[in-house]
Amino acid sequence: MIEQDRLQRALAALIAAVTELAAALAETSRGGLASLDAVEPLQDQPDMKLVLTPAEFAAMIGVHPRTVQRMRAAGQGPKAICVRGAVRYRCRDVERWLEGKRR
Repeated sequence: MIEQDRLQRALAALIAAVTELAAALAETSRGGLASLDAVEPLQDQPDMKLVLTPAEFAAMIGVHPRTVQRMRAAGQGPKAICVRGAVRYRCRDVERWLEGKRR
């Protein structure tokens, strides 16, 4: 029961972070560059995952998961890692990639 509560809190924190980042990215696409400064780094949040699935990464940046696959195949986007044959993105690599997208 305690583990389930911890996982629910972690999921709620991840959803909040993704929502906040999506709003910041939407604002950035409208020209508001300072909005990304308000996004708290993922590793600074308690109970956050250290890696994201391609679907989680896609949701975070507001694109379809297939777009993430195409980006990876073209050598674009953050560096991906394979964990037991499954593609994952380190949160710190995603953050660095997003920082590099600032104008």
